[in-house]
Amino acid sequence: ILRLLLKYADRFRQAGFRRHEANMMERGILMKINITGRHIETGAALRTHVEDRLTGAVEKYFNRPADVHVVFSRQGYGFEANCSLHLDSGLYLNATGNDADIYTSFEQSVERIEKQLRRYKRRLKNHHEQNGRSASPQVFAERVFEPEPTSGQMPAEFAPVIIAENDRVLPQLSVSDAVMQLELGDTPFVLFKTRAYALNLVHRRADGNIGWVELDTVS
Repeated sequence: ILRLLLKYADRFRQAGFRRHEANMMERGILMKINITGRHIETGAALRTHVEDRLTGAVEKYFNRPADVHVVFSRQGYGFEANCSLHLDSGLYLNATGNDADIYTSFEQSVERIEKQLRRYKRRLKNHHEQNGRSASPQVFAERVFEPEPTSGQMPAEFAPVIIAENDRVLPQLSVSDAVMQLELGDTPFVLFKTRAYALNLVHRRADGNIGWVELDTVS
């Protein structure tokens, strides 16, 4: 009986995914949504809610291809929902929500993604309006130097614990777009490629300014 129930549950999940795909195609949106549960079961109702909510959130601001990955996990007595969104423009957004209710934790993460999308769209509009007026990003170039050797050494038995591993697409951005993404998100740095495929990094400095490192020129 259990095997039969699992079989029908899988069919129901696949049918729901096909309906979601058909709905997206009718609306002209190319969005790939991947939902993962770490040590928890994500049922059909939750998956449908996640897909509909994310589709509406992204469609409100952009009508362009996007990849979204939502990861649900246990955190103490509650749940954590981590939502990462990657637009074909190269923009990468990430937000996390925590609550005793799994739906509320997801809603928190989506609201933060929406806030970042809203800011991104506003920045894009301002950027296009200023285009051609010689506006330059407020960044400060810096170089990386080899530090002086110290007498203290790391213990041989020291081994840092890896708590999470994620594969992320390295976006191709201009420096101004990378700075925009840094200001939109909560991450301390943005690693990206330029059109010449050079590796660059922009990061938040301790003095509040933004640093820019051209990694391909560092020897």
